Amino acid sequence: MQSYTKHLICCLVAIVLLGRLDAQQTRSLDAGNAGSNYVWSNAFSTQIISINTPGNYAVTVTNSNGCSASDAIVITALATPVINLGTDQNLCEGQALTLSSGFPGAATVWSTGATSPSINVTATGAYTVQVTLITGCSDVDTVQINVHPNPVVDLGADTTLCEGLTLTLDAGNAGSAYVWSNGATTQAITASASDLYEVTVTNTFGCSASNDVAVSVVVCVGTEELALQDQVKVFPNPAGGKLFVQMDELLSNPAQLSVFNTAGQLVRSQQSISNQQTEIDLSAMPKGLYLLRVQSGVQVATFRVAVQ
Repeated sequence: MQSYTKHLICCLVAIVLLGRLDAQQTRSLDAGNAGSNYVWSNAFSTQIISINTPGNYAVTVTNSNGCSASDAIVITALATPVINLGTDQNLCEGQALTLSSGFPGAATVWSTGATSPSINVTATGAYTVQVTLITGCSDVDTVQINVHPNPVVDLGADTTLCEGLTLTLDAGNAGSAYVWSNGATTQAITASASDLYEVTVTNTFGCSASNDVAVSVVVCVGTEELALQDQVKVFPNPAGGKLFVQMDELLSNPAQLSVFNTAGQLVRSQQSISNQQTEIDLSAMPKGLYLLRVQSGVQVATFRVAVQ
């Protein structure tokens, strides 16, 4: 009787593990050969595993016949951008902020429609950018920009006061911070001396604005002061060194022309020529603001003059 030897033939479909982390940083590895036993290097025992970290992965598959095969793969992570536009920002009117994606060589799309690596923003809004690298991986970030108004400061027109009188200067914008040229920090101050009064106002958003007013205190006849503003012309202003004063032909009396610096100090004085144009030489004066007082009899006019 002829005898036969029984041989088991082990057959496994080849295991092919291919892949690298995609733009979502996940990857499925499939060992195939449904119904077999699986031993992965990360201790899993299923046919398919999902991974989200790079590294070396290996699997051994044993089918129902006891036949085994193994395969391994190295998973590398694709480069992924990390976008950070920073914290939300507050701007003041007139200011601009540059937002940058941080990836100048990548495909960039801003919520404004711009495709440049950076944009300048001057308006309130939420600004979003998406950056996509050549690997196909992308990231998105959004920042809120708030633009706040600057305070409006108006101390009024330059003023001439009779000696003994006072003028209240109010910077408005209640609740703001105030810095006056005389050192005061209140919203309003009282002016009683000749000076150039300036104030800087900063609101609660950190936005600032400034304004100034020239106050001239003169000796008046009685309590009445008459202005010459409409009867005197002063030019050019700003002055480059020569300042001219033209008196109205109706004024028969010559006028006393007095120039004061912002500290109230008299720096030049002369008389006008009746019915003629009078030249005042300011070429030796430092650049800055000055007060020109024109007094003809009991009539007084004060002009603010800039020397350049």
